[in-house]
Amino acid sequence: MPLDKESMAVLDADKQTIIRNAVKADVKKHPSPKYTLADKQEAMELFLKGFSYKDIAEKLDERYGYNIHTRTLQDWSERMGWSELRKDVEHDLVEETKDRVVASFKQQMEEIEEVRQEFLERMRHKTGGSLRGHEFAKLTEMLAKMQGVQAEKEELITHINECIQRALADISLPRSKKHEFLRRYIALLKGEE
Repeated sequence: MPLDKESMAVLDADKQTIIRNAVKADVKKHPSPKYTLADKQEAMELFLKGFSYKDIAEKLDERYGYNIHTRTLQDWSERMGWSELRKDVEHDLVEETKDRVVASFKQQMEEIEEVRQEFLERMRHKTGGSLRGHEFAKLTEMLAKMQGVQAEKEELITHINECIQRALADISLPRSKKHEFLRRYIALLKGEE
């Protein structure tokens, strides 16, 4: 199952350049009258999106009428270092997810601080307030607690992600199942399900 478009945004210009350069170098070393530079690049991009060799072969066969063998794709993968690039993409996805969770948490803290500051401003100008003193104290207490646990939360997220990566590396599941798990995990972190 391929990664979604948002996840593939992680393939920044640098990685796309690496893909192009790897494919060009391979074409120079192993010229093929049957497969073009564009074919190899498309196959690599599909691999990085999470497609299996079999799925890539089927897609290329369907699109171009090739009868490409999965072993050919595996050879390309080994020669051009697709697995290493895929690991980079997976790492970038984990980091992006972590950053998104931290940003969300930070936004919540900023909103609480904004309400607290608004209350203080009203108190200074004696324009009344919709918050009572004990509510203000509660907001201040909540903000302090949230600020106190932010670093712990970041450490926990990093630790969980590292544990998940190690666990996935240790078990003998097909890569497609590992990717399916990571996509589901990321969707849950985002609150999409």
